[in-house]
Amino acid sequence: MRFARLCFVALAVLALSGISFAGQENLNFVSVGGASIGGEYVYPYYFSINGSSTLTPLICDTYDKSIGFGESWTANVYSLTSGQGLWMGVGQDGFSGLKNYEAAAIIFGWLLNGSTVAGQQVNAMTGNLAIWALFDGGRTNSGWTTYEQTLINMALASTGSQSLAFYNQFTVYTPTNTQANGPQEFIGYNNGGLPPAPLPEPASLPMFVSSLVIAGGFLGRKLRA
Repeated sequence: MRFARLCFVALAVLALSGISFAGQENLNFVSVGGASIGGEYVYPYYFSINGSSTLTPLICDTYDKSIGFGESWTANVYSLTSGQGLWMGVGQDGFSGLKNYEAAAIIFGWLLNGSTVAGQQVNAMTGNLAIWALFDGGRTNSGWTTYEQTLINMALASTGSQSLAFYNQFTVYTPTNTQANGPQEFIGYNNGGLPPAPLPEPASLPMFVSSLVIAGGFLGRKLRA
């Protein structure tokens, strides 16, 4: 009886903490609907999931891997805030994996809404290039510009201002075969076919720069302490 109560308490704590257990789904890559930039196609990639005739659009976050039409694989399916996925360690930019996933969700939301950020409308090419670069080799694409880096900087600075409900609209599809020659990881959005609720207006670049200066000073004090 005592053991059963302990198990119940443990499960309740996990549920309250937002940790979720992965489900698995079968992905079949059917087609792409986006344009090509630097020889690589961008969002949307269309999938049949678990044999469904209704295709699901997903965005790729793995630039350094490749898939082919008709390819199928099994993916672990996580909520974006679950603390799971290919990139949950410290990223190339020094930020935690979760912060990078949250930034990817913000950029994806700008893309889906056609938001104007830093004076330019975010589209599939700029948005997908920025998401690729958050995780691996997106900056090696010949279409890479300073604008995509601006998107990354502004999204990272905005991660703390979004609600958990916003992030929970996004799902991470991580292949069970994560070897170098395995398939890619994707992020999906699901809110009944509706675009994400409009995000708060992105911080201006001057505000972003000042926040970096303040954060840099704080980190410097922490390191010297």
